[in-house]
Order: sequence, then structure tokens, then C-alpha cells
Amino acid sequence: MSSKRLPASGPGARAAAICLVLLQVLAACDGERATTIEIEGTIEADQVLLGAPFDARVAEVRVDEGAAVTAGQVLAVLEQPSVTGQLPLLRAQVDSARTRLQELETAAASGEPLRLPEQLVSAEAVQEQRTRVRGAEAALAAAELMDAMLVVTAPITGIVQHRAVDPDTTVDQGTLLFRIARVAQPYLRARVPASLANRLRPGARATVRVDALGDRTFSGVVARVGDAVHDGEDAERAGGEQGGSGIEVRIELENPGELLIPGMSAHAEIATGEIAGDAP
Repeated sequence: MSSKRLPASGPGARAAAICLVLLQVLAACDGERATTIEIEGTIEADQVLLGAPFDARVAEVRVDEGAAVTAGQVLAVLEQPSVTGQLPLLRAQVDSARTRLQELETAAASGEPLRLPEQLVSAEAVQEQRTRVRGAEAALAAAELMDAMLVVTAPITGIVQHRAVDPDTTVDQGTLLFRIARVAQPYLRARVPASLANRLRPGARATVRVDALGDRTFSGVVARVGDAVHDGEDAERAGGEQGGSGIEVRIELENPGELLIPGMSAHAEIATGEIAGDAP
């Protein structure tokens, strides 16, 4: 009669089993964290387009292409005589309307006629003059706003990626003047084959190297993984340079010293098992 070997039991056997499971889990995690995907793409940045607010002459251009600018910095000064020329007249009309309103309100409060005995001041006359004052003030405010728009300022801090105008030229309303890139928050846009895209998820860590900056690396995080396959013509129609088919990936980058400039070619290694915020 053959004897059967009974499975080990007791506290020691259970501890051994738990250790085996933990080793298997750690090995799986190590394997996942060691897995990377390498992609190539182009450094890009969000851009702001500045156009001419209306037909005008370019009197001054104060920045060159590639210049670093801060929010509120003057980029150009435009001239439009029909705007600036009417400001003195509009201001005079406001002053006159306010003076007249003050006279009417004083006369109405005293109950005495204004200038001529038969010209009594009614409440309706005061209200009509108040309406005239509001109209004159509104016309002046609109003209002052248009005059302020003749001074073109940078809406964001960044780099002048494109300057489309020169001094002493005329521009039509809507004509592109400047394109400003927000270089403090660049991103890498690239495409991965659809067969690899399912291994990526937002939050995955990335290490990026730029051809023009040698061995220097930049940290990044996958911000978005597309859900549709794009071809090279899609990027061309959108004005981009990224070619090839695949799923589009956006990696947001840290940019110390603002060395990363839109248009640079870059390579990224994405750790598919590492999510930003995880303990190292």
C-alpha cells in the first residue's frame, strides 16, 4: 500500500506561501516598471495669435522674432487718425454735457428759472440731460478703448515665434501681427503605433532628450493619449510637422531655464508602469 505525502500545513507553511506570492507580485511590478516605449516627436507650446483690431498704420514694432516677452509688454504701436483724432472733441462734449446737467439740477433744486424767466426747469429736462451725459460718456469710453487697442501688448509671457509686420506699413483688420508661444509650459506631441498605445495611460512618467541640447534630459508626464488613429495628412492639415500614422500622445514637460523651444525634435522614453505621484 503506497503512502501519500500530505501537503505541508501550519504557520510556517502559510508564511512560505505568502512570501512566494509577494515575490511574484514584486517581480511582476519590476517587470512592468522596466518596460519603456520610445517615441519621437516635436516640441510644441500653446500659442496666442495677435491680429490688427482694425485698419491701421504700423507706427512702431518694438520686438523681433525670437524675443522673450512678458505679459503686458508693448509689442507694437498702431496709428488710426479717425480714432485718436476724435478724442479731444468727445472729451469736450462730455465736459459740456456734465456742466449743463449741473446747471439744470441746481436750478431744479432751487425752483428758480434758468437764465430766462419763462424757461423753467422740469424734471423731464433734467432726465433728458442725464441721458445726453450718459451717451457722451459712452461714446468717449468706446473711443478710448479703441485708442488703447492701438498699443499692441503681449497677453502672455513667452517667445515671439513669428512677427508678421514691419514699421511704416498698413494692415487691415484681422491681419496677423504676432504669434506668441507659451514656452514655460511646452509639450511633446508624437504618435505611437496603435499596438503600443494601449500600454500608455495619462500620468505615465517620461524622460525627454532634445537633439539640439545634447545629453540633457527633461522630465515629463503623459497628459493625453488619443483614441483615434491619425495619419500624416492629419498633421499637415492642422499645420503641424508630426508625420506617420498612429495614436497621438501629448507629454507635458518641465522646462527649467526655458531651453525647450517649439519646433525642436525630441525623443522620449515613457515608463509604462510608472505613474506620476507614485512612490519611487
